[in-house]
Amino acid sequence: MAKKLTTAKSRIVPATSMPLMGSDADFLRFLVDFVQHTLNSFREGAWMDLIEDLRLFIGEEEGKTCGFKRADIIATQQEFAEALRASLDARQTYLSTLDPMLAGEEIPLLDVARPTAASMLLSTQAKVVLDWGPHGVRAKVISSHFRDHFLFQVSQILLRNGIDTIRVCPRCSRVFYATHGRQKFCSTQCGNEASWQRFSSQHKSNPRSPTNKGPTRRTE
Repeated sequence: MAKKLTTAKSRIVPATSMPLMGSDADFLRFLVDFVQHTLNSFREGAWMDLIEDLRLFIGEEEGKTCGFKRADIIATQQEFAEALRASLDARQTYLSTLDPMLAGEEIPLLDVARPTAASMLLSTQAKVVLDWGPHGVRAKVISSHFRDHFLFQVSQILLRNGIDTIRVCPRCSRVFYATHGRQKFCSTQCGNEASWQRFSSQHKSNPRSPTNKGPTRRTE
């Protein structure tokens, strides 16, 4: 079932519909979960929850102007998932060419973006306009297509935050949201399994080494 973006204490709204504060991390987590759902297997209840979350993601006002057709949502998810994977692969290739001492450090987006890994264009019907309001100027897209609103909101969030917090777990290949700069694995389980695998390999190659006391368990 889709992960809810609402809580008992507060209601999370897209950053394009509020002043410049809070909640981008919640939308990045939702985005990471969304691209990994098997939408074809969703039952009616799960679909209703997902549509509610997507309305919050793209904005209540924007959600009124576009349809949430199942086929459009599935096609958009698949297209975006492929583009995201291509971008993450390109980023990993780029990072592998850097000094190991820079591992975990934030890399400027413009440096990582060359060459372009994937491109996703808005429809020819979409128009991006500047909306002047009490909190300043914000950009928004005018379109009747769900895909246009989804991609525009994704672009706004990633332009503000970069893609560094979205990573691929080297253990299970799952895409995940990193809560801190040096987080390498999606979960404690994957981190511990990788540690034991390294320990086993080292022990087999040098079983009598006094340093082979076992790996340190991760607790976070």
